[in-house]
Amino acid sequence: MFHFYTARLVALLLLVGILAGSRGVQAQSNMRPANFLADQESAEPLILSKSDKAELITQRFSDALDLSPKQQSQFQRYTYSHLCQKEAAATRLVGATRAQRRLDRRYAADLSRVLRSSQLATFYWLRNREPLALFEAPATAKR
Repeated sequence: MFHFYTARLVALLLLVGILAGSRGVQAQSNMRPANFLADQESAEPLILSKSDKAELITQRFSDALDLSPKQQSQFQRYTYSHLCQKEAAATRLVGATRAQRRLDRRYAADLSRVLRSSQLATFYWLRNREPLALFEAPATAKR
């Protein structure tokens, strides 16, 4: 008799656990990811210089990566250099894709000298999750 009630109790607990787990998964799938890089102010295009873009990108990642002032300076310098080189490579028609990949690898190597491994992993995670139009668009960006 005791074994019968124990088995029923275990079955009931398993059922409750399964239902609770499925509700949690359902709630997670309904949640939208936080938009790390979006500003809610306006959607009008801005004309930004490469130095402004580098500064904006540095500001966006500074808090998320917990950059020191020295790291911020180096991050901004490497980002500015990367933006200049990418724009120059984009104007060339022959070998542009290969040049872009080479520039991306060089930028990754530069950042790996500045950022700790955890910061670098967070940078790429955020960049893959919310790609920055600032890296891609040469003349305009959305605010």
